[in-house]
Amino acid sequence: ELKDMLYAHKKQSVLVVLQGMDTAGKSGTIRNVFADTTPLGMEVKAFKAPSKNELARDYLWRVHNAVPKKGNVGIFDRSHYEDVLVVKVRGFASPEDVERRYEQINAFEKHMTE
Repeated sequence: ELKDMLYAHKKQSVLVVLQGMDTAGKSGTIRNVFADTTPLGMEVKAFKAPSKNELARDYLWRVHNAVPKKGNVGIFDRSHYEDVLVVKVRGFASPEDVERRYEQINAFEKHMTE
């Protein structure tokens, strides 16, 4: 009922982010939690390894493009947090670049709530 009101009024959106390791149950959680929800206005985005096109852009570009439209519920199976975790753990970025990404993600999330 609340999702239907959200869809009808189109003033706000909801974003659910599921972040976890492989086999953590993200897809199963999405299926179980939203099983009784009508698919109208639902957008599920599974983030895999970035494509060549995505790698040629800012790392937040693909996430920004997947943010749900007003009135919709978006569900991220993995997210932009992966873009900090992987580069930090695998040493693909300097500590300064990782810190910069933390700041960029905080600014991005703040922008989404305004």
